[in-house]
Amino acid sequence: MNFGIFIRPGAYAWDHTCALIQAAESAGFHYVWFGDSHLIWHEVSPYLTLAALQSETLRFGPLVTNPVTRHPTVMASTMGTLNELSNGRALLGLGRGDSAVVWIELQRAQPKAESVRPVPFRSVRRVPSSPIAHVSASPRFQ
Repeated sequence: MNFGIFIRPGAYAWDHTCALIQAAESAGFHYVWFGDSHLIWHEVSPYLTLAALQSETLRFGPLVTNPVTRHPTVMASTMGTLNELSNGRALLGLGRGDSAVVWIELQRAQPKAESVRPVPFRSVRRVPSSPIAHVSASPRFQ
């Protein structure tokens, strides 16, 4: 059985959050999760970066983010970058959006069951050049 901890971004000072991450790893925990509700807690991305840099074995990620307030392409880029930074330890908890969505009076995501499937981060490829350079090199724009 694997165990993890959950930390609300902003609930503790940075040095205490670092100590929690290191203590969890030392105690043999497998995961550290951070809530992603930007209106009631701090922004999650710096905390994910902190977990990547302050641990060697812990898997980490937001629990949970949503495709309503986090555009899927931005989240894929964020998680891909964190995965590179952490040597493959980044995880993505994805949900429909509750507190992050309700507070700004948006509808929760309603995915179709058949469209939900896991995609490993290693399969997400980076574009070698900027999107603007790619578009401007297209025959349509010459």
